[in-house]
Amino acid sequence: MDVAIRVYTDGACEPNPGPGAWGAYWKGSDGKDVEICGFEAGTTNQRMEMMAAIAALETIEERGLILVLTDSKYVINGITRWIVGWKRNGWKTKKREPVKNKDLWKRLDAAVSDRVMFDWVKGHSGDPGNDRADALARGCLLDTLRGDPGRYRAAVRGFSRHGDFDPTRYRCPVSGAMPETVELNRGPRGGVLIQKDGYPGNTQYRRADTVVDRAALEDTVGMLELVLEEDSQMPRTLFDAVLVSTVKAREALNDS
Repeated sequence: MDVAIRVYTDGACEPNPGPGAWGAYWKGSDGKDVEICGFEAGTTNQRMEMMAAIAALETIEERGLILVLTDSKYVINGITRWIVGWKRNGWKTKKREPVKNKDLWKRLDAAVSDRVMFDWVKGHSGDPGNDRADALARGCLLDTLRGDPGRYRAAVRGFSRHGDFDPTRYRCPVSGAMPETVELNRGPRGGVLIQKDGYPGNTQYRRADTVVDRAALEDTVGMLELVLEEDSQMPRTLFDAVLVSTVKAREALNDS
């Protein structure tokens, strides 16, 4: 079956937890670029990754197969595998604990139909669609924080830890407007939702391999911990390997 819409989604949160934003990009059936993004004052990177997919699926009206491309394995594994057991257990994990981010998992589940597929794309690897979604999320976060110098500087410092980072390349996706004068449309629960056609410019982002990407690491740790919890039937050798990886990732996260 041919894919009608390829939508790229990404989330950003700096520090994590803290202020965050999400972004999504796709080409509509009319060939025009569509960009949406949103901001939340207090959230996590995982919730922003989820919100990017939710907002895109709730916005797209075209019929046909939709392919959601995300760099979050937490989102992919959750919506394609773990959610089946969560719903069967009354939104409890195999340890009978409440599922984290249940409100967003329910919302994402409601937005997904048999015409929606998910696939993983490596983040910050030069994929144009992923880079564009990343730029939307970071641009929305930074531009919303410009009125709060302390939190703005903290976010820039955080992004700079991941590699070369030029905040001037990340702008609010509203054509012809300076960040200081943009009027944002307020969404549910105080979030910010902005949408436009077209793209204001190219954004480049390089990550130094020797620097810990905290947001990505937290996403990985969360995913590994869920694997250990939900996939109890995996071979013992694989379970041990995942356990060791989880412990090392958690130690690196605590040291970063």
